[in-house]
Amino acid sequence: MNDIAGSLWLQWEAHWDAMLGLALLLGAYLYGVGPLRERYKLADYAEPRQIATFCAGIVVIFFALASPLHVLSEQFLFSMHMSQHVLLTLIAPPLLVLGTPDWLLRPLFRPNWSFHIARVLTHPVTAFGAFNVVFSIWHIPALYEASLMSEAVHALEHILMVGTAILMWWPLTSNLPELPRLDYPFQMGYI
Repeated sequence: MNDIAGSLWLQWEAHWDAMLGLALLLGAYLYGVGPLRERYKLADYAEPRQIATFCAGIVVIFFALASPLHVLSEQFLFSMHMSQHVLLTLIAPPLLVLGTPDWLLRPLFRPNWSFHIARVLTHPVTAFGAFNVVFSIWHIPALYEASLMSEAVHALEHILMVGTAILMWWPLTSNLPELPRLDYPFQMGYI
């Protein structure tokens, strides 16, 4: 038993679909803050601090999905499963939002309809509600068990959790003046 327990702490398991998703997200981001920024003159330069923050968010997601924490969370300990969800919902999303420059997001909202959708989705009530509904639903025993039995369902669970967590963190961490952060007193109430 000691050999099994000891080897678990060394077991890294990179699922190709998760790694592909992270690579595409990071690649799109780096293309946006690099060649795309220069080509369309979106900004004079990209803040190194923001790039590092976004990359830190990617590293946190990688750690949550590929480290021994993932193996422990899937096969052995519910506490590790919840630790994984803390990383995916409370640590990585604010890093991703804080690391995304406003000038990189602004072109996405040039069509009026996309801006209106974003405004509704990032409204504090909508964002907070969406995250809590998604988080709660995935912890219904039948869905929780389904996510452990199917890689596709498990991937969907993580995508929905990270996506709604980004929405939830938006009112606290937004860099975009058009979709601003809450004022500080309201941020305290929101938390």
